[in-house]
Amino acid sequence: MTDKEYRDNFPAGIPCKVEKSDISDIDEEIMLISANHDVRESSMEVKRWEVSRLLELYEAKKLKGEIKNIHAEIASQLNISERQARKYTTAEKLIPELSELLNSNGIDLNQADKFGKLDEDAQKTILSIIQKNGTIENAEFQSIKKLSEERADEARQYKKQLDSATKEIEDKKHTIELLEQKINDFQSNGNSKEKQPDKDEMVKFAMQAKEKAEREKAKMEAQVEKLKQQQKEKEQRQTSISDSELKRINSIAKLEQSLNLLENNFDILKNNKSIIKNDAELKIRVEILKDRLVDLIENL
Repeated sequence: MTDKEYRDNFPAGIPCKVEKSDISDIDEEIMLISANHDVRESSMEVKRWEVSRLLELYEAKKLKGEIKNIHAEIASQLNISERQARKYTTAEKLIPELSELLNSNGIDLNQADKFGKLDEDAQKTILSIIQKNGTIENAEFQSIKKLSEERADEARQYKKQLDSATKEIEDKKHTIELLEQKINDFQSNGNSKEKQPDKDEMVKFAMQAKEKAEREKAKMEAQVEKLKQQQKEKEQRQTSISDSELKRINSIAKLEQSLNLLENNFDILKNNKSIIKNDAELKIRVEILKDRLVDLIENL
């Protein structure tokens, strides 16, 4: 535009922020993402991309020692809380179908954060429930979460056992190599000052120790193969939760909730004994509850 058009349209000038021209490519892209975020109404899919890309850029800056807290930096650039930035990051662990549901507002970010912390099989079960019922109840989610955590514990125990057995095999292998070297030294050292009977005895002892180490190594190798086979069989099994199993664990979850509710409110009953004692209706209800609890306990 001409100078006159500029003065007419922008009598007070154009507000701007001048940056140094020697900024890095990473900082330049961060600024661009932040600026676009400020002036545009972004969809969930775009917001997720912004967080994901900023995560990559800030990881590069952290490697250079330029920043410490990546999620705090992302939160600052996008004007969101650090906790919300972490939720977007967790959402990237969703299976594709749940990820698409998040983009289309079929689930919200809080749900995505909870679902993204579970394993793939648990997420598939959650997806099937949502597809069937349109939503998932908290009791159902808690049940699936519990199974997912149990599977994670099993996986950790498997890795611990496998690592321990593998280390023991390496130790036995090293012991065998040392004993073999010792045997060779005894047999090839013709100028040794050791008497022949003593030397033969030492060779015999070393060979026995080597044979024992080889047996123990073979035993550990068999154990490792057994562990691997068991794990393979588990992975090959259908790991999704059946309807009957889901109902069972839902019942357990509801029972736990009921017991927690009773335990948490028992002090209220206890501290108001005088009120119950003087109110006939309340007293009858407590006595009925007592009889029902006694009947339940006797039939356990």
